Amino acid sequence: MNFKKKVGVGVLTGVMGLSLIGGGTYAAFNDIETVNNSFASGTLDLGVVDGLDDDGKLFSLQNLKPGDTMTRTFELENLGSLAIKEVLLHMEAKNFDKEELADGDIAAMQADADYKGFLDQFQIEVLRVDEDLGEDWEDGKITDERLFYPIQEDDNFTLKDLYESNFEKIQEYDILKDFLVDSDWDEFEGKKLNLAPNRTASDPKTGEDVEWDGLPADRGDTSEVQISIKFVDDDERNDDGYYKQNKYQGNSIDVNFYLEATQWHGIDVGSENGYVDENERANPEDQN
Repeated sequence: MNFKKKVGVGVLTGVMGLSLIGGGTYAAFNDIETVNNSFASGTLDLGVVDGLDDDGKLFSLQNLKPGDTMTRTFELENLGSLAIKEVLLHMEAKNFDKEELADGDIAAMQADADYKGFLDQFQIEVLRVDEDLGEDWEDGKITDERLFYPIQEDDNFTLKDLYESNFEKIQEYDILKDFLVDSDWDEFEGKKLNLAPNRTASDPKTGEDVEWDGLPADRGDTSEVQISIKFVDDDERNDDGYYKQNKYQGNSIDVNFYLEATQWHGIDVGSENGYVDENERANPEDQN
């Protein structure tokens, strides 16, 4: 009697265990909600307008001689939806070549010419940036022209110096530093000239603060750049009476300027949806 009861209870317990396991695999309640999102990036687009020829070249000159000067002006414009913080000037030199010369003595001198020596024959006499500062100059707010003429004739700064980032030779380097930015582009290491400054500097003669803010997108700012280059006229002679500069006869080289536009820092865009107007502005602030 007792034996049979015990067996019955054991069987019942086993059935209940199977029932609990089976019930977990057939749950029928469920709910799904969808949260849709949309993300769209802005555009960082630097335009170089005016001053370039049909081939997109600023300078394209042949048959030059020492003493020649060439001046070009072009304009930088923000064509995108994002504010541009800096426009860094990178320089590339390539395709150095020497024309075969008929004069044996000159040809022998030409053999010693190299591309850096040839670049050193071209002095940047004037580099002017940002026309807005020019207006302040006319109004008397700025008296130190170095604030918008970072490179001047007395600096004896050449294309070779620009290529090698030798800005320390500039006479008023303390002011020029406001125009310089460290490049993180591996191919173009060193400090680079910023053609759309975003610094605050003090005019050393008037004490007035001068502010730059890059190229914002919210007000259509532009920056005019003027560059004047002179083929140096060197009258130094060698022991045979030839001008040493003769070795650069028949030389040619391609010089490319890469203008790199950079963005401003990232911000907290806040809790509201929609177009982020703040990213059109210089020095953008977090949106709360």
